[in-house]
Formats: sequence, structure tokens, C-alpha cells
Amino acid sequence: MWGFNIDAYSNTGFVRNRGGSSEGDLWMKYAFKKTVPKPIGRIAAGMIEGLEAQFADLKKVLIQAVSGVSTDFQLYVDDGDSGHAIFCYNFWKNTPAAMIEYEFLYAIKRSGYDLGDQVMIQLCIDIVQFEDHLTVSPGAVEKVGLPALFVTIYF
Repeated sequence: MWGFNIDAYSNTGFVRNRGGSSEGDLWMKYAFKKTVPKPIGRIAAGMIEGLEAQFADLKKVLIQAVSGVSTDFQLYVDDGDSGHAIFCYNFWKNTPAAMIEYEFLYAIKRSGYDLGDQVMIQLCIDIVQFEDHLTVSPGAVEKVGLPALFVTIYF
């Protein structure tokens, strides 16, 4: 995956659009090892591995933030390129955080899509910002009943 774009909107007025480039970890690491003189290539490859570890750590922190929801809502994620649903998940505020984390990650795994660290980070940021939006917009929640976040990922 080289780049992606995420569109998120809800039935409560929340709208976000973000994109980015993925880390491209494998090809960069091996390109440095093959094209740069050995000592420098090893150092550069090690730096990339360190960056990848930081992305993985950030993803874990954000997944934990997503798991601690304080509002009930539905999440629908689909593939913008094919139009297929990737997964759906219902967040319930009374569900223990550990169970939400397990179910959320299981829903993603079951989908068969490898979202990667960068996409997961941005998806989690959208979910956290959506929940913040719901917290500061209680009137919007009352109008729709159960809020829903619709996310389209273009790979």
C-alpha cells in the first residue's frame, strides 16, 4: 500500500477527510540494504524498523482510546475502491474496554483486509474525534437515536 484516503461522516453532522502515505516498510528496508553502502544501509534499515515500531505503539494506544468509549454508536467501514463493506461494529458504552478492543480487532481480522498501522491510526483518530463530537453535540444524538459513523477507505 502506497497511499490512502479516508472519508468519514455521520448522521449527526460529523465530517472528516484525511489521507496519507503508508510506511512502505518492506521495500524501503531492502532498498537501503541493497543500494546504500553496507554500514549506512544497515543503520538506515534499523531507523526504518524503529519508525515502524513507533507506528505500532501509537496504533496500540489509539486502539485503547477507541476501546474506552463513553457513548453508544455504530461504525460502518467500507472499501471505497470496490464498494465492499470491510466491517461493521457496534460500540456500547457499558461493554468493558477489553471486550470492545477484542471484538473491534476481531471484526477487522475477520474482514480479511490488512489495514496496516497508518490506516489504523487514522481510523482510530476519526473514531475518537467522532466520539468527542458526540460528547459536545448531545442535541444531535437525541435527534438520530443511535449515532452512526460511516467510514470509506480508498487504498
